[in-house]
Amino acid sequence: WLQDQAVALARQTRGAQDQMMTAQRKKRRAPQVETVAAFGPPRGDASENVSVVKSKLPGTLALRSLGEPAEAAQRLVDTAIAPEGSGKEATLIEAVGEMRGTADYQLIYQFEYTVEFDDGRELHNVCAIGAKDDTLYTLTVLAPESAWESKSEKLTQVAQSFRLL
Repeated sequence: WLQDQAVALARQTRGAQDQMMTAQRKKRRAPQVETVAAFGPPRGDASENVSVVKSKLPGTLALRSLGEPAEAAQRLVDTAIAPEGSGKEATLIEAVGEMRGTADYQLIYQFEYTVEFDDGRELHNVCAIGAKDDTLYTLTVLAPESAWESKSEKLTQVAQSFRLL
């Protein structure tokens, strides 16, 4: 898989802007939601990829404050993934919470869901989320539902490898 060049260019541009602002002694506000990295197969159409997104959390909100895994996952599905009027319908399949890490264990929520679009496309997703300091990190892997069975083991393994350092 290759790095998504649009994401890489956007991060590079933000870095240059930060350097210019620092030189001018001004501070640029960090974006509330930012795609940190995205990868997909060569010449892919974004229906199969892995991405990491970071979002600012208000105050010192912790992952547990989002509720139990199923409650947090359903809230994310209903408000961010397939809100009413979006032309998408999402179905939550499973949600779990587990401690992950080696020396510094952290709570990670992982959930699996499908998204069906008005045009008939259907994507299968596995998402892992964790919070550190005032930031929520989300890793999502996805593939077309028609290809999920043959790819699910590897894509789920990617989500299960998610750790916050």
